Amino acid sequence: MLTLDVAISTHKREGLERAGRLLLPPRNNVRYVISVQNLDSQLLPSTLIDREDVKIVVNDTTGLSNNRNVAIDNCSGEVILIADDDVIYNPKGLNDLIKVFEEQPGLDMALLKVNMGNRKLYPHSGCKLAIPFPKNYYISSVEIAIRRSSLNDLKFYPELGLGSQEMHAGEEELFVISAVKRGMDCRFFNIEIGDHPHTTTGSKITPEVLQAQGFIIAAVYPYSFLPRLILKAYRNGRLCKQKFLPSFRYLLKGAIKQKKDFSKISKSYRW
Repeated sequence: MLTLDVAISTHKREGLERAGRLLLPPRNNVRYVISVQNLDSQLLPSTLIDREDVKIVVNDTTGLSNNRNVAIDNCSGEVILIADDDVIYNPKGLNDLIKVFEEQPGLDMALLKVNMGNRKLYPHSGCKLAIPFPKNYYISSVEIAIRRSSLNDLKFYPELGLGSQEMHAGEEELFVISAVKRGMDCRFFNIEIGDHPHTTTGSKITPEVLQAQGFIIAAVYPYSFLPRLILKAYRNGRLCKQKFLPSFRYLLKGAIKQKKDFSKISKSYRW
């Protein structure tokens, strides 16, 4: 059976304690790699003491993308599942995930399902991902599993995601877009691996999230991004999420940043 590493990103002792409470009973082929930022105490929570299947990596990086990269770099399992400290995984879901990679040796990345109530729509059936993604479907980092040997130098872009300076979302989308653009076999599977009871960052309309959305839209639609930004801003206004003009201004700022900086960033973060 393939080995699976659950790469959990968290920060501070409270996050480490949350992660400890979510671990499933030990099993031979599943390990947990917990990357923790801003840890002010070296004392481990009681839930983590004597767990030989847990590796804790304390680091002084900032931002969620950097934290995810640290977690991934410390994984040794054949498959890596990207995780947070508030996702409740279930044994059957992890079994089904491992089985998918065993049965499809050419599979590079699997996109799965986490129960988010009615907050997210998924494709009706399994499918191979292409750009653009299926209508109304968006990427959640905690639903990404990748074969470690397929990663090569692919990493999460530190300028996107929580804790970055200007763009507090979009890191998982760019990660998957880059994988697809590189020619990896990336597929969605109708497999539910756990529950995520909290609201995701991307659903909160803030200037930093809008800038990230503008960045991603410009990356996916390099020639038609401007009318798409206008449409996005219009829909935000119609749904009372954000007034049209400020929404468009922040979206455009993110798109301009993508056009200006994308070709200059490390190839680890793009295609």
